[in-house]
Amino acid sequence: MEYKNIYLKENGKFKLFKNPNKEDFEKRNIIIGDNCRIENDCIIENNCIIRNNCIIGYNCIIGNDCIIGDNCRIENLCKIGNNCKIGDNCIIENECRIGNDCIIENNCRIENNCRIENECIIGNNCRIGDNCIIENDCRIKNNCIIENGPMVMFGYKYHSNSYWDMRTKQPYIRLGCYCRTVKEWDADFDNNLEEFPYGSKEHELRLFVYACHKKHLELTKNNIDSQFNKENQLECNITGIN
Repeated sequence: MEYKNIYLKENGKFKLFKNPNKEDFEKRNIIIGDNCRIENDCIIENNCIIRNNCIIGYNCIIGNDCIIGDNCRIENLCKIGNNCKIGDNCIIENECRIGNDCIIENNCRIENNCRIENECIIGNNCRIGDNCIIENDCRIKNNCIIENGPMVMFGYKYHSNSYWDMRTKQPYIRLGCYCRTVKEWDADFDNNLEEFPYGSKEHELRLFVYACHKKHLELTKNNIDSQFNKENQLECNITGIN
């Protein structure tokens, strides 16, 4: 496979290689698998592995010590930070930013203009919708969907997010270090009165943040139901064939 117009490190600086060859990659400990396509004006840093059948779009940056699994597609203007691992069969859509030391497991889709901060782990079979922000050191379980758009809560001192677990069809809300189903939150919302005492502004703000996330889950339920039913039907068909 021939590649054109790729930036590689040369004496500590990036240099445009108009027609890089195998030796140019090997010199920098870069391994590119079979049947890959890398578009113009990409930057590939040292010690990277891009496995078979991958597509890297225009103007992408692949950081140091990254591993990109088989059959991945990284679309235009994406940046993958240092020491990241992306599993097989993943799609990262246009203008996404992945921080350093992140792990994205197999069969994930990160949609347009998302930002995943440092040291995050995204489990298998997840979808992160357009324009989402995943904060530092987050862990997202397998088979989860986070719907489009970030939810920024000004004044709340902890990170928060909400998502659907597609395996159990359960809605989850994370407030700070606590991540529980909506049912669990409703049964025991005031689990941290030391930090959020009754009648305080902190308690009122926590209630407001929780209500916003709960409303977000309610608004996305129909979409989740539709996808859940399709996946169940597909699973039944496959089981029937076997």
